[in-house]
Amino acid sequence: MHRMRPMAMIVLLLLFLLFGWVIIASEPEERINRACAPVLWGGNVVTSITSMFSESAAYRVEDAVLDVHYGCRYTVWRLFYAEDEQN
Repeated sequence: MHRMRPMAMIVLLLLFLLFGWVIIASEPEERINRACAPVLWGGNVVTSITSMFSESAAYRVEDAVLDVHYGCRYTVWRLFYAEDEQN
């Protein structure tokens, strides 16, 4: 039997925890926000690192992260909550 590497098991566990955290939300908007939360988490890390070197670049990175977060939220909404437009 194939054994998983420890790092793969950790990543898989984190994905399951994220999935469970998203599913237990009672409102659709909250599920969408939770599904896209990792975008903001990663963006905050990148923005913080960037701000150590250039404050103006950090603002551009933050704007880009917010754009990606909006795209994530829109994509999740279209996938799960938008009505089928091909009637």
